[in-house]
Amino acid sequence: MFKIFKKSKKQNKSKRESSLDSMKEQFVQSTKAKNLPPRFAEQLLFLEMEMEQEIVDLNSVKKLLELYANAIEYYESIKSDKYFIFKNKTQSLLLKPNVSSAMIREQMQNRQKQDMLKNKQEDQSKMAKHENNQKVKEEQNLPIALQQQQKEHNLKVQYINAQDSQENAKILLCQHKQEQNYTKNIINGEIKNQTNEVLKRLEQRRKSKLEKVEQCSQIVQRDRTISLQIDNSFDERKKQFEDSSIQKQNIKQLNQLLDQLSLQKNEQSPQSSNSTKEDSTSCSSQNEKKPSEIGSSGSNISPIKEEIDLNQYKKADFSSNKKKDNLSMKRNINDLYQTPNKENDKQLINKIIINGFSNSSSNQANLDSPVLIKMNSYGKNADQKQLNMKWMTASTNNFHNAFQFN
Repeated sequence: MFKIFKKSKKQNKSKRESSLDSMKEQFVQSTKAKNLPPRFAEQLLFLEMEMEQEIVDLNSVKKLLELYANAIEYYESIKSDKYFIFKNKTQSLLLKPNVSSAMIREQMQNRQKQDMLKNKQEDQSKMAKHENNQKVKEEQNLPIALQQQQKEHNLKVQYINAQDSQENAKILLCQHKQEQNYTKNIINGEIKNQTNEVLKRLEQRRKSKLEKVEQCSQIVQRDRTISLQIDNSFDERKKQFEDSSIQKQNIKQLNQLLDQLSLQKNEQSPQSSNSTKEDSTSCSSQNEKKPSEIGSSGSNISPIKEEIDLNQYKKADFSSNKKKDNLSMKRNINDLYQTPNKENDKQLINKIIINGFSNSSSNQANLDSPVLIKMNSYGKNADQKQLNMKWMTASTNNFHNAFQFN
């Protein structure tokens, strides 16, 4: 122990001597240097700014003092009065409270270090003395001491082994818990990922099903619209065909009637050649007149009443066996020339003239009374319907001249 204490003393002395030698060398170099160090002003400003803080580093204080010493020596060598400024700065720096507190702290730390070294040295000396005393006692009581030491050693070994086993058990438990937590975290993460993937797939399937349903509904709607369009076009074409067929039948019936009338006229022409001229003049004069002005133009012609209800005379009953008066004919002649609607005119004409002639027992109609007719004039094609309204009178003698087609 004494050897250790001597070695520590020698080491401390060597450290002190080396620090003193370094300080001397720095001082000699500073005295020899007649020029200021490089970046002198920047270093001064930087260090003086640090000195204004509350907590100051002693190394920066030492550097600043060295710079002040270099400046003082430089200006003294030049023989200028500026060295007084740096002397005053050194004094003011040492009088600052933050610098003084830092110096005091450093001194306290040094003292504490020294006290610690002293205490260690004292403890070491005490331990050495105690060891020496124990050695002497052991030499006196070797067997007893050996037994006690063995017992103590065994007890220590048992205690150390127990502690080691407890610590190992604790370490193993902690490792096991960490592994369990790690596995649980991995399992939970995988479960979450799997659930998210399943939900995504379900959403994709639902969306695909909805898209398929929408596509099917759109296709069905398109098919319905197409079928409706086809049905409408078919109905329209069917109606057109029916109308054209009806018109062709009507034209054929009228042509047959005209042929029959022309035959009758040809038969009666040698008997009454003179009477036809008078009748033709009378027909032309009557065609120019209005229906209200029609009176007694021929032998069988009688005046027509204009105020007749159409609802009472809708149906036309033409029969060749029966002859009827003007008022007994089931039709409203006055309404025929006053109706502005073309569809009503078509219906009235078809019911009164065409159906009447076709439904009669014979193709000859009762034409003794004057008939006021509104005829449909057709063009070359039967499909092109064009109404050309004309008021005409008809009788047995001049029926052929009354019907005129454009």
